[in-house]
Amino acid sequence: MRNRIVLSLVCWITSAYGIYLSAEQIVMTVRLTFVDSSRFTPAYSLLFLGFPWVALAVMNVAWVKNRRAHWIWAALGTITGLGGVLLSFGLGVALAPLAFCLAVFLVYFHVFGHVPKDAA
Repeated sequence: MRNRIVLSLVCWITSAYGIYLSAEQIVMTVRLTFVDSSRFTPAYSLLFLGFPWVALAVMNVAWVKNRRAHWIWAALGTITGLGGVLLSFGLGVALAPLAFCLAVFLVYFHVFGHVPKDAA
């Protein structure tokens, strides 16, 4: 369990700048969409900016506890994450490569992997 915590922390810390930029973009989107009525920024972009990080966190916590998260977290996290990567022209992968690799591994773990019987 300690190895999983250390690996998770390394991935999250090295991805802090990408997380910060996503949060900043969310704030700007909210401000432009809901406060400044003269401009319209698609509110659905919030889904592609914030939800992948939430899904990654849920899957990461479940993995550290050696449990499987519901497959819907992996499916929606993958769809919104890939949408976000496409919208950012790959910049998300460049700013958070370890988080991207962790996400790929966690999707595999939660969809196809298994939890040992003695862990439950």
